[in-house]
Amino acid sequence: AGAKLGTSSLRRRAQALSVRPDLEIVPLRGNIATRISKLEAGQMDAIILAAAGVARLELSLPYAVALDSGIFVPAAGQGALGVEYLACRQELKALLQQLDHAPSRICVEAERAFVRELGAGCHAPAGAIARLENNALHLHGFVASENGLPQLRRSKTGLAAEALALGSSLAREIREEALALGLNC
Repeated sequence: AGAKLGTSSLRRRAQALSVRPDLEIVPLRGNIATRISKLEAGQMDAIILAAAGVARLELSLPYAVALDSGIFVPAAGQGALGVEYLACRQELKALLQQLDHAPSRICVEAERAFVRELGAGCHAPAGAIARLENNALHLHGFVASENGLPQLRRSKTGLAAEALALGSSLAREIREEALALGLNC
């Protein structure tokens, strides 16, 4: 009870408090090594890090546990890479298209449409995760107040070809529910 949890994300803060309202959330800044050293120095009882960053650095953290993405919904597009190039460099287009992973792009399009429709930026306590199975696109969205409650979560399934519409539609449903509850979202 009352454990200190370090995170710099409003989204993670809201989700942690929804599960454990007794937590003391401590702002956590710095690179991954700095964040881990703060934990090991006893400044916090636990920290939340993005698994992608830990994996990228090939860190072995025997005390780490993966959080359930159904509870800790990631930011839209988490782990996806985007490549931009100058429009005048059309010779790059064919080369870069070889890097496109269509299933990932479809999922990210739905996730980003969700947060865009909500008007939620990267600092809002909102998240989305999509999963593509055959031609069915499953989208789970989350939005909360800063203190984690109230919290709205909804899922919706549609066709892969309708990723943008699916994300926008799910956001509108959550916004309507939030307004009915008197929340501004």
